[in-house]
Amino acid sequence: MKMKRFFSINSYKLLGRSESFSHIPLPFLRHNRSFSKSLPNCDDALHLFEKMTTRTTFPCVVEFNKLLNRVVDLKEHSTAIRLFKDICNLGIPVDEYTLNILVKSYCSCNRADYGFPVLGMFFKRGYAPNAITFSTLLKGLFLENRIDEAIELFLKITREELCELNVVLYGTVIDGLCKKMKIETALKLFDEMCDKGISPNVIVYTSLIRGLCSLSRWEQVHVLLAQMIDHKIYPDVVTFNGIVDALCKKGLVDRAEDVLLMMMRHNVVPDVVSYSALMHGYCSQGRVDEARKVLDSMVSKNVAPDIHSYSILIDGYCTLKKIDDAIHLFTEMHRKGLRPDVVTYTSLLQGLFRVGRCSDAVDLFDELLAVGLKPDFYTYYNLLHGLCQNQHLIQAFMLLDELERKEEDLHVTCYNILMDGLCGVGKLRAAGAMFNDLHARGLEPDVVTYTILIKGCCRNGLLEEARKIFDSMVSKNVAPGIRTYNILIDGYCAIKKIDDAMHLVFEMQHKGLRPNVVTYNSLLQGLFRVGRCSTVLDLFDELQTVGLKPDFYTYSNLLSGFCQNQHINLAFMLLDELERKGEDLNVTYYNILIDSLSRTGKLRAAKAMFNELNSKGLEPNVVTYTILINGCCRNGLFEEARNLLLEMEQASLMPDAITYTTMLRGYMVRQKYDEAAKFVEKMDAKGFFPDSYVLGMLLDLREKVEGSNITLSKIIRSLTS
Repeated sequence: MKMKRFFSINSYKLLGRSESFSHIPLPFLRHNRSFSKSLPNCDDALHLFEKMTTRTTFPCVVEFNKLLNRVVDLKEHSTAIRLFKDICNLGIPVDEYTLNILVKSYCSCNRADYGFPVLGMFFKRGYAPNAITFSTLLKGLFLENRIDEAIELFLKITREELCELNVVLYGTVIDGLCKKMKIETALKLFDEMCDKGISPNVIVYTSLIRGLCSLSRWEQVHVLLAQMIDHKIYPDVVTFNGIVDALCKKGLVDRAEDVLLMMMRHNVVPDVVSYSALMHGYCSQGRVDEARKVLDSMVSKNVAPDIHSYSILIDGYCTLKKIDDAIHLFTEMHRKGLRPDVVTYTSLLQGLFRVGRCSDAVDLFDELLAVGLKPDFYTYYNLLHGLCQNQHLIQAFMLLDELERKEEDLHVTCYNILMDGLCGVGKLRAAGAMFNDLHARGLEPDVVTYTILIKGCCRNGLLEEARKIFDSMVSKNVAPGIRTYNILIDGYCAIKKIDDAMHLVFEMQHKGLRPNVVTYNSLLQGLFRVGRCSTVLDLFDELQTVGLKPDFYTYSNLLSGFCQNQHINLAFMLLDELERKGEDLNVTYYNILIDSLSRTGKLRAAKAMFNELNSKGLEPNVVTYTILINGCCRNGLFEEARNLLLEMEQASLMPDAITYTTMLRGYMVRQKYDEAAKFVEKMDAKGFFPDSYVLGMLLDLREKVEGSNITLSKIIRSLTS
């Protein structure tokens, strides 16, 4: 697979067409307060700035402020900062509005520290920073997660009366606190604001409601809504959208639908954000058909779906591997004049890799570059991950080399993906070499890096090496997480070193990490491997006592472990208990017991259990049929086995290689070579090949037969030629 145009296309050029803005007369600026249509991108803004600064007489500062505001709206904050410096260097006087734009630019690109010195520029030019200035600085601190500093600044403002205390200033702090889940502090500040006679507006209420929604404190949300209405402050579409979005994120999509109905009853018209949030909720639950209905209904309600709406549904289809539906929607976007953004492309890229269409994924990435979009971290992450997951490691390394050559800002995550890919194919030495090179690239391994190497060692039974890596990460002050511990615990359990696994559990508890259900599942499996069934029961009781809920793997491990240790009665008792409690049953549980009954000569009981599946609301799958076919073959009941094979095909369950090999093995063991020969032809027609066990059996028979059995000789020749 070739990366095609990736290595030759420049994805971004600062200055493009020199004539792109020449058709717009300069006086146009004085009559147009919005540049959103006339300046659709940063290149056009830069060309206009060049025209403004090459005139004999510069336009007034108001015009420059409009231009800078547009650049900030385009989220080109670094460009806005550079243009401000150019304005000053040209001797063009700036005012307080210009300085506020500069503060906003610094804060928007996580450089609040550079925003504070601008306060000196205010005083130097005879201006006083106002509530907007300080609100912008506060917002910047919250954006950088510097919560304590933001609170300290706010207290200084109020204590020293650095500016007028108004609803904007309080609202900024309340919003920042709510977004950082500091809802109690936000509520206290809200009360303080009201006590000072500053009336909250709909924006402040909306911030608090969003904060409460994120914590599922729905009763307080109702109280605040009622309080708003009592004060003649009516919730707007933004307020309701916050509630709809929170409900959908909590999985309460049906309640979100009710909120939309409530909005319409209060004459608040849902917008594209409302419906997009609802679509996201449905897609998160795998209900993409309902999400599609929402998209279609928007048109009838005069709400135009935007890029985000389509991207949500495309991602939903891709998650469920419905890639053709996703591509159809992608095409529909183009047809409706919507240009997919980098998020849309990244979702579709991930979907194509999920279904193994790597060539199409690479074509899509080339298209992304060709249309002038700049890949972001998630694009490169999905591209590298998809290539590695589909065993295209060479192409993944080619991409990484190219990113290094272009001096892209690479995160250690990119290298983690490739190390994981190397470990997945058993190339531990190469992964180790890549790990050792991280420091030379100016990167430090994180907990994920170490965990990948530990997992690779455990998969290959190298527990001593895994433990050395584990101890090394601890010595480097990289704290192992629960996943790291679980991988190492599972590694010890896999090689039956259950005491070492238990010791590791005590160690993680001592460090304040609580074992989760994955930890217990590994321990249960390990205990069964060494035959300590009584300890298993104690551990299972402990799992429930500490408040954890057993999952599918817990019950599967228990049922399988009991059966393998000849405690099938305990397995039946557990299954009866699950049925009695109305637990979510899975056909796998019954497959385990049917297999155990079949292997212990209780084929009649296995068949009876198979026949009861439908009455329990379960459908047998390919594994169920294969287990029973194996049992029939083992007992020489080939007619029944053939009937089961026919039955599963009629039920649209396609037999797999294991099913066919099971039948062939049965024929061979019973020396039914004529039937075996016919079955080999059937397998060949279906594109299946016998497993190594059957092939080994045939090769062993080759010398013994020496032509005495023509049919057997024919089978051997057809399979070993």
